[in-house]
Amino acid sequence: MLTLSNNTAIGGRLEELGQRFRKLYHGKAYVHHYTEYMEEERFVEADEALRSLVQDYADLEARGGAAADPPKRRTFAPVF
Repeated sequence: MLTLSNNTAIGGRLEELGQRFRKLYHGKAYVHHYTEYMEEERFVEADEALRSLVQDYADLEARGGAAADPPKRRTFAPVF
């Protein structure tokens, strides 16, 4: 059985993921593997988008989970 729910519990997990990403990125771990195919600026954009998403979840949780106006949808450009 599959249960889907709409809550803010994922916000903490996303924050942990962001912290791990920033730690690795600060040390430039594995960055050279990706910069062969994409610009390094994409890492900064992804981190900003993740921080914004975590902030949206924190705002929703602070309001008790009831969104007065739904958060903006984010679009990400595909990386090939």
